[in-house]
Amino acid sequence: MDERERKRLYVEARIAEVAAANSDLQVHIEELDNLLAATLDVDDHIDFGRLKKTVTHPPFNPEHAEVKARIDPSELD
Repeated sequence: MDERERKRLYVEARIAEVAAANSDLQVHIEELDNLLAATLDVDDHIDFGRLKKTVTHPPFNPEHAEVKARIDPSELD
């Protein structure tokens, strides 16, 4: 096989690859074009209030805190 034949086969292979890629892209474009119309038929409302978890904490009692003050209050005077 000579150089000219190899180049011709290479170009043909690349043309086929591009055609396949363009076909795949066209499918994705059609899916995106139809996406809005498809979702308008579906009630996809999300109630974020229902997703929230309510947490109740006991009142803070500083008497039982184990962290000591970094500054001695007597040093502030």
